[in-house]
Amino acid sequence: MRMKTYAADTMEEALGLIKREMGPEAVILNARHLEEPGPLGMYTRKRVEVTAAIDRGETARTVAPSALDEAVRGAIGTYASTGRPSGREVARDRSIKINGAGETVSGPSRVSIANDDVAREIKAIRAGMEELKKSLSNEGGAGRNGGLLDFLTGSGVSGELASRVCGFLEGESAKIGDPTIDPARLKNKMARIIKTAGPIAPGAGETRWIALVGPTGVGKTTTAAKLAAGLALAEGARVALATTDTYRIGAVDQLQIFADIMDVPLHVLRGPEDVMRTRRELAEYKFVLVDTSGRSPLDVNATSEIKWLRHANPAAEAHLVLSAASSREAQNAAIDAFKAAGAAKLIFTKLDETTKRGGILDAYWRAKRPISYVCHGQRVPDDLTAATSALVLDWIFPAKNKITLAANAI
Repeated sequence: MRMKTYAADTMEEALGLIKREMGPEAVILNARHLEEPGPLGMYTRKRVEVTAAIDRGETARTVAPSALDEAVRGAIGTYASTGRPSGREVARDRSIKINGAGETVSGPSRVSIANDDVAREIKAIRAGMEELKKSLSNEGGAGRNGGLLDFLTGSGVSGELASRVCGFLEGESAKIGDPTIDPARLKNKMARIIKTAGPIAPGAGETRWIALVGPTGVGKTTTAAKLAAGLALAEGARVALATTDTYRIGAVDQLQIFADIMDVPLHVLRGPEDVMRTRRELAEYKFVLVDTSGRSPLDVNATSEIKWLRHANPAAEAHLVLSAASSREAQNAAIDAFKAAGAAKLIFTKLDETTKRGGILDAYWRAKRPISYVCHGQRVPDDLTAATSALVLDWIFPAKNKITLAANAI
């Protein structure tokens, strides 16, 4: 007997591999779930492992997918509706045409339940079908984490990411017996998922340039002013403002008002030459906060400014600014469009303008960059806070909410 173990993302995929390599006479010996570390090590990835075998006398054949898939779909449909294989399907002649040419792969013409080998085969098939049934049920959100799944999606987290989070937390199920889970307990377990960058610190003996990039309307100008004021107060350091936004009417004037109030210089950068000159003039400063023009994610030149800025100053660090009030589609488009900007960190603004902030988790997962700051109001610099995992989760899951789950749901 020839045996082989197959690993796949779903039971259906594993069965498909077995059928293609071993043919319809293969017997399922064992099936089990696996958990592998996901991207960045943040979530576990669920897979299935199926062990199948075929008698050495059988020849592995390549069977026409259409004919075999039709037979398998019929068997799955019968099992899903009745909970057991159809007696007619078990007993009938197991001959399948190959490529429509009339050639067949023939098994026993009749199956005797008294035959031990066949009885074991039927038992293994039932186990495989049960695994498939459970897998489909979990993917549909009907698993034991259904309450948590509803809570996450109700907070604005996408269904796909909510399922990943449930999988990540499932390993803690044995430790919780209370059917009402306080968000504080949930946040303690999720804290390890969120990576944050902490506040901006002075560079080692040189001016640190921080450029804010992102789409229009996310609050980059106000955020630059908040950062400048906050760093001046917290670090007692000399801070300057700069802008590349010469497109929007009133953009320079708006930032100039902030600069006058804080009594800091403002430099307008129109190209690499201005960057080189400003670097020399501000060599004694600790921080330069650069406000770039907002661009549509559909604009092919969306990252042109940060490119020439970093060409003239390779040490400039880009932070991608995203609005927590934006739709998931808008956030995804911005993340994809500004990848070329090489943003090292994320800043989320307008947390005070939405009650569903779960999209922050989705954006963080998609961008795979740590979060440096969150903005939650218009006050300068009061409504800017250095991000921590606990703070981000406090905003996403307010403590006033409760999660009602089945026992051991997490």
